[in-house]
Amino acid sequence: MRLRRIEIANFRKLAGPVVLDELGPGLVIVSGDNEEGKSTVLAALKAAFFEHHTVGGAIREAMTPHGGGTPEIAVEFECGSRRYRLRKAFRRGGVQLECAEQRWSDDAAERMLQDILRFERRQGRGVPRPENAGLQALFWVDQATTFQGFEPVAGGRDRLASAIAAEVGVIAGGERAKTLIMLVRERVETFYTPSQQRETGALRAAGEQLRVLEAEREQLEAKRRDYEGRVDRLARLREERRRFIERDDTGRVRARLDEVRQRLAASQELERNAGLAAESLKAAAAELARHEARQRLRRDLVDEAGRLEARAREIGRRAEAAERDLDLVRQVLVAARGAEASAADALARAEQAWAGARDRLAAARLRGETQRLHEAVARVRAAQEAAGRARALVEASPATGEALARLHALQARRDEARARVEAGATRLELRPEGERRAMLNGEPVDPGSALRLTGRAELVLEGFGRLIVVPGGEDLAEREQACRAAEQALAQALARLGAATMAEAEIAAERRREAEAELRYQESAVRSLLQAFGARGADELVARLAGRRTELEALAERVPKDTALPSEAELEAEVRSREAARTEAAERLRRARTSLAEAEARATEALAAKARLDAEHRAAARQAEEVLERLALEREQIGDEQLAARVEEASLRRRAAEESHAALERQLRGIDPEGLRERLSILERELAALESEGRRFDRDIRDLEVALREAGADAWGERLAELEGEIAAAVAERRRLELEGRAWRLLLEKLQAADQEARDALVAPIGERLRPLLHRIFPGAEPVLDPERLALTHLRRDGVVEAFDHLSIGAREQLAVLVRLAFARLLKEREGEASCLILDDALVYADETRFEAMKAILQRAAADLQIVVLTCRPRDYFGLEARYLRLEDCRSDRVGG
Repeated sequence: MRLRRIEIANFRKLAGPVVLDELGPGLVIVSGDNEEGKSTVLAALKAAFFEHHTVGGAIREAMTPHGGGTPEIAVEFECGSRRYRLRKAFRRGGVQLECAEQRWSDDAAERMLQDILRFERRQGRGVPRPENAGLQALFWVDQATTFQGFEPVAGGRDRLASAIAAEVGVIAGGERAKTLIMLVRERVETFYTPSQQRETGALRAAGEQLRVLEAEREQLEAKRRDYEGRVDRLARLREERRRFIERDDTGRVRARLDEVRQRLAASQELERNAGLAAESLKAAAAELARHEARQRLRRDLVDEAGRLEARAREIGRRAEAAERDLDLVRQVLVAARGAEASAADALARAEQAWAGARDRLAAARLRGETQRLHEAVARVRAAQEAAGRARALVEASPATGEALARLHALQARRDEARARVEAGATRLELRPEGERRAMLNGEPVDPGSALRLTGRAELVLEGFGRLIVVPGGEDLAEREQACRAAEQALAQALARLGAATMAEAEIAAERRREAEAELRYQESAVRSLLQAFGARGADELVARLAGRRTELEALAERVPKDTALPSEAELEAEVRSREAARTEAAERLRRARTSLAEAEARATEALAAKARLDAEHRAAARQAEEVLERLALEREQIGDEQLAARVEEASLRRRAAEESHAALERQLRGIDPEGLRERLSILERELAALESEGRRFDRDIRDLEVALREAGADAWGERLAELEGEIAAAVAERRRLELEGRAWRLLLEKLQAADQEARDALVAPIGERLRPLLHRIFPGAEPVLDPERLALTHLRRDGVVEAFDHLSIGAREQLAVLVRLAFARLLKEREGEASCLILDDALVYADETRFEAMKAILQRAAADLQIVVLTCRPRDYFGLEARYLRLEDCRSDRVGG
């Protein structure tokens, strides 16, 4: 199938007519901006072919544009060796399908579309399914769905399977093989579950019976082992208790425990004495520390008083030097203030001269700009008036280029219709004898001229009689009607342009073109003038002129209008000179003010330094007095000699306490009270453990004797002997069923392997056509296809099999396009043609390298396949040998015809 022409009107956002003409074979790139309607073109195609013209409800509403109207689509396409034209308006009686030999309407046209494209019509108001579009569901790819649903469905899959079967000569074993596999599988499922992972039926029952008997035997064996183990353990416990009593470990531990308790009682009295000695040592050390601290404080006060007196003397000397520095700074400050006042007067005079020169320069510039603006306003107004006259001529003339083009098309159609009428007319040549005359429909005719008759005519031949001529062409009447319609359409179009002939229309169009050229020239002149002055419009230019005149009026108070002014160059030189003088005066003032500020800062700093030194001198003297007062008060409380005697006495008492405490500590280390306490704790725990061990022996022996009396060996011993025979029989039965089940399962595996070989042969033709394309994008990769669904399920690369759904979005997108191309080539080779491939922005996730490779693949595939690419990025496809259409350029004023 190939598309030749598509016309769309009133369909979704394509309310205005859109015509995609001369699509032709090979590659067609249709571009448009986002939201311009590329995807709507594909939706309109699907609706034209696969939706019934009387469809209603939500589907009909989804087609209708916001402004309302009846959706209409016309499609010219080729299928097989025939060319068809489909016109469908979504209303009753709105569909026609025709080819060169026949025409169909209404439901007959819809049924014929189903026969041509081989799809299932959607029933009722259900949601459209892929099989409702036949193979086109595979080859017409909506935006963002490239790698979704790229496997053939329903009738499309049957067509591909038939093409494959015609090539490989096998259809997977046929129905008999499927029936045999099904019967063997049913037999296997009497032994194993459908997944063949678990046993079932008689085999499972035999296994469960064997497990029950073996479990019972295991329980009885466990009972026997438990009984025998208890007997052995009872004998061991009795022997261990005998040896425990003979050793008498408990008595020996009690004797060691009494000895340790006696030694620990003696050490506790010595610990109390050592504690009292330690307290006496702490008291003596505290008394000595108190007296020594008082001595250190007295020495610190003496040192601090000397340091403060020296500091006060030093600060006094620095304050006298600061007073002398302050007198010098005050003299410099008076001189700086005088220099600043002189510089300020000079600057005021320089600024006054500079302002006068600047006003004169401004007045000269305003006078020149006002004159230029006045001339520009006059020229803009003249150009606008000329443009207005040209625009009026353009608006009054309907003879546009498009209208003239339509006239030429109508004239060509009329000429073609006349030629067809002439071709079908009856031609008569009269060869009278002598001077005989002839009359046609009552009018004389020239016997020397041939007659062309398109309708019933009465010819009177002198000397012969009346001759009735009826032309016999079957469609001659239709040709005449078409010719009259074409002439009428041409006359109406000429009338709308106010012309009687094509020549008049050409003259009117030429006048309109001249007026349009004049309009463009004048508008360009206006824009140039406005751009020269940086204005957005004539009003702004007029406003600017008025503003300059107002500024001149304001400046007239300082520069009268009749004042003669030098040239702008001379005035600019004067302004620069005055400005230089002003700048120099300002610099002198700045330097004077800087010097004044520095002098004031130095004066302030010197005054602050003098005040700070005075305050520091007073503070140092006051601090020295306070320290001397504290020292005198301390000596009044206790003299220096008396304090030294007290320190010596406290030192002697601390040494005596240290010697007493050390002697007691040496005695305690020899006894080790802590070690005795730890030994006592260990012996107490050992005695408790030995007593608990004896009680445990008695308890365990008593419990085992009771348990052995209760568990007699007679009851389970007989049953254990019977179980051996039952288990042997159960093992034999399970072995028999297991062998039978394995035999059936092996048969099923062999049959499935043979069936798989035949199924692999089914996907071989697709793999052969897909593999060369695949290697150009994924070198060394191998496709894995499902023969049931004819779908790509995995990709094998470097020995690793990857599921299709686990690949990246870009890889899935590219693979989906390649699989479609492989299907198309198979259909082309086996059926002689394939459906055109339509891709709506189908390669948006491809990187640059793979995108270039995909372009090359599409270019090569387009040699024998029509491929239509809808894209918002046409530059990506530049360089391909293709027909490029811009959706904006495809808009027309009518659909059909």
